[in-house]
Amino acid sequence: MAESFDADRCAAYMKALGEPMRMRIIECLRSGPLSVSDIATLLEIEVANASHHLRLMSQAGLATTRREGKFIYYSLNPAIFSR
Repeated sequence: MAESFDADRCAAYMKALGEPMRMRIIECLRSGPLSVSDIATLLEIEVANASHHLRLMSQAGLATTRREGKFIYYSLNPAIFSR
């Protein structure tokens, strides 16, 4: 087995990607960074639900965050997602 394979990290990615709403969020983030409220509006879901999904994606390492004032902007992790 290759040394670079990390089963725990792979399982965390798969778990985070196993929810259809998170796949929709990834599709939204492909265009660039968005705030939680932007994503909630685009997907027509509650801000709390969008925040929950984004937090899990961030914890799994799929998304990165940047704070601007009171807003947090999420982006796809470029180490995992490339164009």
